Amino acid sequence: LPLPGLPEMFRFSLAGDYLSDQTQLVSFNHGRVECWWRPVKPIPQEDNWFETVWEDFRENRIMDD
Repeated sequence: LPLPGLPEMFRFSLAGDYLSDQTQLVSFNHGRVECWWRPVKPIPQEDNWFETVWEDFRENRIMDD
């Protein structure tokens, strides 16, 4: 636990595969908290390093499709 004296209910644990293919979204709109789930997005297969992509962007080598 991150803080001494914090109750056990705040300990994080994985729940197996339950919801492993979902992402929870939480929003605060007009005084109300809204929660919903959506499927996770796949990890891109491209092997782009941030530094390389950032350099291409700075040098105007990024083209829109």
